[in-house]
Amino acid sequence: MDVVELLNRNARKFPGKKAIISDHRTLTYKEFCDESNKIANFLISKGVKKGNKVSILTLNIPEYLTSLFGIMKAGGVAVPINYKSQPPEIDFIVKHSDSVALIYEESLAENVIKGIADNKNLSAIISTSNEPPAEHISFSSIINTSQSKDPNVAIRPEDECEIIYTSGTTGDPKGCVLTHHNCIISCLTAAIGFSINLNSRTLHAMPLFHSAPLNLLMLGTMFSGGTHVLLKEYHPQFFLKAIQDYSITHLFAAPVAMLFPLTLPDFDNYDLTSMHLWVYGGGPISKGNAELLMQKYKTNNLMQVYGLSECGPNGSCLLPEDQVKKAGSIGYCGAINSHMRVVNTSGEDVDADEIGEIIVWSESNMKEYYKNPEATSKTLVNGWVHTGDLAKKDNDGYFYIVDRIKDMIVTGGENVYTKEVEDVMLQIPEIAQAAVFGIPNEEWGDSILSAVVLKPGLKKTGEEIKAFMKDKLSKYKIPREIFVRESLPVTPTGKIQKFILRDEYKN
Repeated sequence: MDVVELLNRNARKFPGKKAIISDHRTLTYKEFCDESNKIANFLISKGVKKGNKVSILTLNIPEYLTSLFGIMKAGGVAVPINYKSQPPEIDFIVKHSDSVALIYEESLAENVIKGIADNKNLSAIISTSNEPPAEHISFSSIINTSQSKDPNVAIRPEDECEIIYTSGTTGDPKGCVLTHHNCIISCLTAAIGFSINLNSRTLHAMPLFHSAPLNLLMLGTMFSGGTHVLLKEYHPQFFLKAIQDYSITHLFAAPVAMLFPLTLPDFDNYDLTSMHLWVYGGGPISKGNAELLMQKYKTNNLMQVYGLSECGPNGSCLLPEDQVKKAGSIGYCGAINSHMRVVNTSGEDVDADEIGEIIVWSESNMKEYYKNPEATSKTLVNGWVHTGDLAKKDNDGYFYIVDRIKDMIVTGGENVYTKEVEDVMLQIPEIAQAAVFGIPNEEWGDSILSAVVLKPGLKKTGEEIKAFMKDKLSKYKIPREIFVRESLPVTPTGKIQKFILRDEYKN
């Protein structure tokens, strides 16, 4: 099976069923399929051939989904781009991916146009605007003039399907190449693991350029013939309103996206009883937050997922019954269709409470990093993805992430796991963000530094922060210097770029 067949099958079986619901447009499965065919036929008329890459840059709108499948129906490889990307970032991904066409949303035109200003390799540039720049074509004109007949491009499971670019916390983003088979395994994992079925209504509130919302929740819903409800961009109130108004059953959210709505004065007025499963990812939550979410949302059905774009994503999950008793864990085994281990530098499994690297095997694991064989050989070893995440297991076999390998600091012969230090710092009420990193030191190997951002209107000095940490961490783990800043360098997805901080402070 391939990803395109998911849509074709649903259009055959449930042509009149609502497939996509948004605030300005609703499409049945037949309309969804027809619109995708029109995009595919247009791209083919512009010279897009099987295996060609096509970038797509929109918010969560129907045009995103119909374009995504249109690209694949043309035999192309979809390259989703973060809609928060700035022109240099757009320029890099469009060029690095060798994209021959681009589809973008009108509201993003300024950054997109700057980002592709000197790109001569784009044979088609499609805008959702009805009056795009002269050299671009409007999405609506394609829908009005293109044929809805399926182009019937032959697709094999091993054909490339997507390139998902990583966030670039250690340098330029890397493109994870996923095949149709990889993506089918991911959506099977979600459909079975999350119990998504024909009657499910999935809210896509998180950006669909991320692999978890895209390949787990969206494709999992496609596999099951469910309905997609699109929230163009996350907002706490719209998030609650969509769940209530559309009787949502499933969703994926970052932990903060579920915590933010709790601050709304009318939170208790929303009816959220339609929800079957609240899936969250991007980091574990504390026991206190787990209990708070379960109490406020009146549910025991929270599930955390851990995975990487390099894995499809696939990895592990923390089941609803473990949310409190194993808070902070990412689960006790690989999810369906995946296997997870924690190994030492020799590739041997570590004992309980020993720290090692998480590695993941799954049929959803990426084919390669696009045009980066050196990084591929380091990450993908004998079919196992080496995640770069340091973790340990407890006596029950539950995994707990300790740090990223590249973020670990060695000072005076001692290993310091930056997440442990950051977790202590974030206990200080005044601190909104904290980053701990090392810079070279001839005597100690590394010196530990930290940069923090305070909450608006609050004050805290570096010395006061050190004093707070004094009885909570060994002396060698406490940063030598703490810098209070207005902001930290982050990727478009909000991950702190410690390599920039290291370069800034090592001089």
